[in-house]
Amino acid sequence: DIDIDVEDGDVEIFDCESEHGRIRGEDGDITIDRCQGSFEIAVSDGDAYLTELVARDMDIRSGEGTVKMSLLPSDGLEVKVRASDGDVVMDLGDGVSAEFELETGDGEIRLMAADVRNLQQDRRRTTGQIGGGGGSIYVRTDDGSVTLRQ
Repeated sequence: DIDIDVEDGDVEIFDCESEHGRIRGEDGDITIDRCQGSFEIAVSDGDAYLTELVARDMDIRSGEGTVKMSLLPSDGLEVKVRASDGDVVMDLGDGVSAEFELETGDGEIRLMAADVRNLQQDRRRTTGQIGGGGGSIYVRTDDGSVTLRQ
């Protein structure tokens, strides 16, 4: 397991496996690259870069900053991203399958995917299914845009 608390500074983690990783940062960026498992990530003032993840359970909270992530296919994909002030950009690798719900209080929702079913959209909320819909993706930003790409 990974358990990290940082008040001032960046956190970088590469090539890891974690049953339950918990990372909290007050002032600085968090980077997780080529990891798999479950993670709880909270960053108050900084960006979160989460790339090439095989995620089972992800809970990401951001105060001020951008969240950028790329997900690879996994069994039991459950992703929740909540951002107060910043954009969320999520790239889904080939074969990722999930139902999704994207919300913004003040921003745009951009959906760039070819295999979308059950699409429902309005200005503040977009829901649908990518692939077979085996997992779950929820993204909410109060003041920022949401982009989902496949």
